[in-house]
Amino acid sequence: MLLGFAATDFVVTRTLSAADAAEHLVHNPSPWVQERLASLSKADQSITDWFPEPLAGRIIQYWNRQVVVTLGLSILSFAFWAFFRKGFTKAVVRLSIIVAMLYMALNLFVLIAD
Repeated sequence: MLLGFAATDFVVTRTLSAADAAEHLVHNPSPWVQERLASLSKADQSITDWFPEPLAGRIIQYWNRQVVVTLGLSILSFAFWAFFRKGFTKAVVRLSIIVAMLYMALNLFVLIAD
């Protein structure tokens, strides 16, 4: 029972984290980010083409930009999980160093820009 609780907690925490990150992306004031997210509005409208009419009508009321971004971030995090599951090889360590350096450079840019 404890293992089931821990697995459920992991899934819920991961889902909430992806949804929170999507909320930040959707409300980001950067024009570059908003242009990229504007292309998702096409995905918002094309959902009716993917599903039959009764199902599409029910899905479209919940299908918005934040849901699309959340699903994209969830798929991306699953891809990282599959990548890291193979073990910490030199490629994983290099990727981690690159991501950390980009994060620190972005922090430096934000500090200097203010």
